[in-house]
Amino acid sequence: MSDKRKKRKFNAIRERRRLNQLREEGRLVNGEEVPSRAVPADQSQQDPNNSYSLRPAYYIDLDFTCCDCGKADVWTAEQQKWYYETAKGSLYATAIRCRDCRIRLKDLKEEQRQHMEEMKRRDADG
Repeated sequence: MSDKRKKRKFNAIRERRRLNQLREEGRLVNGEEVPSRAVPADQSQQDPNNSYSLRPAYYIDLDFTCCDCGKADVWTAEQQKWYYETAKGSLYATAIRCRDCRIRLKDLKEEQRQHMEEMKRRDADG
């Protein structure tokens, strides 16, 4: 047997062992290797939103920059799992605001809602 054939055979055996180990660890999904820190996705809980694209099999931490303040932040795999599977968010959506800016925006909207209700009451009274 030539050295090339021996090397190919050895590499094939090594790859089979690696795939078996991944399968035992639960890190092999549909024949695809899942990164070590990834969170597995429950595709039955995802809302496909009339999409023909593939749904994610796992989530990994994603770096992003806040569109409001410019701060670098991370959208964790656990946060993505909650957003896509529990909150049924669009699979095309990603985080664009840091937590502080989301809270500030939420408070601003609540303040505006209260102001509009107050204006509505004033119009009704007088």
